[in-house]
Amino acid sequence: MQRHIRGTAGAAAVLLAGAAALSGCAATGGAVEKDDWSSLTIAAVAEPTSFDPAQAAEANFAQYYQPVFDTLIRRLPDGELAPMLATDWRLSDDGLTATLDLRDDVTFSDGTAFDAEVAELNLERFRDSGGPFAANLANLTDVVVVDDDTIRLELSTPDPDIFQYLGNSAGYMASPAQFTGDAVDTQPIGSGPYELDRRQTVTGSVYTYVKRADYWDQDARWDFFETLAIKPMLDPAARMNALRSGEVDTGIIEPKSIPEAEAAGLGVSTFQVNWYGLAIFDRDGTMVPALADVRVRRAISYAIQTDAILDAVELGHGETTDQGFNTDSEAYLPGLDEAYTYDPDRARKLMAQAGYADGFEVTMPSSSNMDPAMLAAVGQDLAAIGIRVTWREVAPADFIPALREGKFALSWMSFAQPPTAWGTVSRFLLPTSAWNVFKTRDDRIEAAARTALANLDDPEVYDAAVAEINRVTVQDAWNAIFYRVEQGVVTRAGLAAEGQAGQAAPSIYNYSVDSGAPEDNAPESNAPENNSTDSNSTDG
Repeated sequence: MQRHIRGTAGAAAVLLAGAAALSGCAATGGAVEKDDWSSLTIAAVAEPTSFDPAQAAEANFAQYYQPVFDTLIRRLPDGELAPMLATDWRLSDDGLTATLDLRDDVTFSDGTAFDAEVAELNLERFRDSGGPFAANLANLTDVVVVDDDTIRLELSTPDPDIFQYLGNSAGYMASPAQFTGDAVDTQPIGSGPYELDRRQTVTGSVYTYVKRADYWDQDARWDFFETLAIKPMLDPAARMNALRSGEVDTGIIEPKSIPEAEAAGLGVSTFQVNWYGLAIFDRDGTMVPALADVRVRRAISYAIQTDAILDAVELGHGETTDQGFNTDSEAYLPGLDEAYTYDPDRARKLMAQAGYADGFEVTMPSSSNMDPAMLAAVGQDLAAIGIRVTWREVAPADFIPALREGKFALSWMSFAQPPTAWGTVSRFLLPTSAWNVFKTRDDRIEAAARTALANLDDPEVYDAAVAEINRVTVQDAWNAIFYRVEQGVVTRAGLAAEGQAGQAAPSIYNYSVDSGAPEDNAPESNAPENNSTDSNSTDG
């Protein structure tokens, strides 16, 4: 979908100049082949600050935790759920009790047995940890150990995504011996297919994992790789060069690098997962009073030339939109994709009506791994309506923590679009949400959320309620969303990778050696079938 662009050509010129520079830096030559697939090396776009599962971040960080920590439930690439440490799960009719049947043949890498009591300790610790996603279990009032391999989760309010959480950071299971040790942040102890090898791990450079000989699922296809190395490479050019040279086997690249990767003979798969745009955190005007006025927030959305940015910075690999809900979710409304067409005159009029005809100043973070052409275009578009941006450089490793700590009222950001509507609501839009940094409250959103939770068994009412939440957030410009980008995952010849629904990077379970690899190296696929019981009816 394309929007009509009108107005000054200044920002577009900045973007075109940046695109021209980018197109001129593509290297020549083919990618390096690889014969031995006993190891897999991944270029990552983030680096964890702790291996404590209770402090685990998600999205791009998941690849660091998944080798060590099994989750209670496994998320398949398409977002469906499958058994992992839990073999079956079900939700009561009132949505207040979730029961899980657990495996009885699992041990952690330190020899400790996994059972219901261990699961209880992990879940309660995650809830009480104050970690970045602890809010996902905020309504967990009690974990009841029914027997050695059964637990019952008591909830204060229904949560249609409870099983989704247990397939992500809330579901990581660690050995209880880790909880009181001094090495909880640095030496993870889990039941997963790998152990972190600290002797071959250098913070900031490489994290090396070695295969466990006694892993419970000996047929798992991701157990094929004897060693797994994850290299944090926050600079996009560095990742692209590492892929071309054969230093790494796979990694995420920016859309503008897709033509270069294809020309180099690398495998490229694309999938939509994130929206890109301006995250407006301070909707109550705590730091920047102007942002409390909905007219100012709407003006920001009208001011940005999203089509020009998409075409020049991402080479058109995406779709413009103004809503943060996944296109497959129950809340998605096609008409909201074009709620704010580029209109700087209308934006200036709204600014004047709000009492900001002369504009105001705002400080936004920048980082070395952000596209300079993007930042220049955003700054120029905002300046055209009187919003003067001061860019403050933040180290890539400190960028997310700075946003979470509420240090910035407004920021360029990319956010995941979870596969379910409630995933977006619970992560971003409620007072308890991890990414509702300033804890904005809206009576309409909270009322619609209550209606949705009270009608989990009535799809028509539920869908209407979450769609209403979508309307409110777009109408009140909770964020200035530009587009849904097509994420590029690159692999060397012989390796295949599937994207992960709602997650920027593929899960480690999604890598496999393809049919072009030597037969004696081909792993056996053991992806569990979806749980066919009615326990999955609430997965969204």
